[in-house]
Amino acid sequence: MIFSLLILNFFQPGSVLGDPVKVLIVGDSWSQLMWFYRTMQDVFSDHGHPEWTEKGDITAISGSKASEWVQPSYLQLIDDELAANPSIEIVQLTLGGNDFLAGAPGGGWHTGLDLTQEQQLFTAIGADVLTVIQHILSQSPQIHILLTHYDYTNFVESLNGPLAFICNGTYTDLGQPTALEINSAQTRFHDFLDNLVFGLERVHSVRHLGAMQYLYGYPSMSIPPMTLTPPGDLSLPSPPQAMALGADCFHLNQTGYRYLGERLWESFYSAWICPDQTVLAQTFPDWPQTRIPAMVAVINRFCPAI
Repeated sequence: MIFSLLILNFFQPGSVLGDPVKVLIVGDSWSQLMWFYRTMQDVFSDHGHPEWTEKGDITAISGSKASEWVQPSYLQLIDDELAANPSIEIVQLTLGGNDFLAGAPGGGWHTGLDLTQEQQLFTAIGADVLTVIQHILSQSPQIHILLTHYDYTNFVESLNGPLAFICNGTYTDLGQPTALEINSAQTRFHDFLDNLVFGLERVHSVRHLGAMQYLYGYPSMSIPPMTLTPPGDLSLPSPPQAMALGADCFHLNQTGYRYLGERLWESFYSAWICPDQTVLAQTFPDWPQTRIPAMVAVINRFCPAI
């Protein structure tokens, strides 16, 4: 599906590689920080595509919830950006984390929920996320959505660090979960969201659970980097070395977000921008195979080997 749409888009006016603003960053603080660090711009440039640019100054809003994004005023922000930037092909969306982490006082997840109540919560959050997705898709038949998820929290070392005054409050609201409890709940939440969007045309999902454990290992436990393969060890949080200021309970540092950007490149963008000859042949089995290399050469003339 990705490759067939890429070919169609490639030869349509206004969708040629090189147009300004290809990616709209939408969502909460994880989106906002990736926009602030220009994570995707650096990833695109490092892979030979500086012409691929992103925008998130209006639609990446720290602290925002899925329950807020379903409001007309928030949806209008997306509509306005898409209208002002018709070259946008991908909406990169990170949403639902603040709804999940709201804890008992905010109607979010906490250790006091039984599985039925947890499912009801996930259903409510998922309905809001799906509303936002469907609204975006309705704006243009050319728009695709890349739903990019979160990694594990850290409510262990962060509880005694310089941000403890923030993290301890959230930790209490969550019912003081162990790493295993919150990681397991977060895994179930991501499973729910992935199942919710599975099969939806023009919607793609990338998970990151355990990514920071893989990147950094867990130094205090003498676990080296590249040892814990995602989804990692559910009994451990994301390592403090991966967290903002080495002390945040939820947000990553710049290196952490950059690694997530690389995962998005490997899982989605590389194929979207630069189709592979073998995959293209499999996508169009009825095409004369002698024509495949020429077609790939045309499409990939801006794509370096990766």
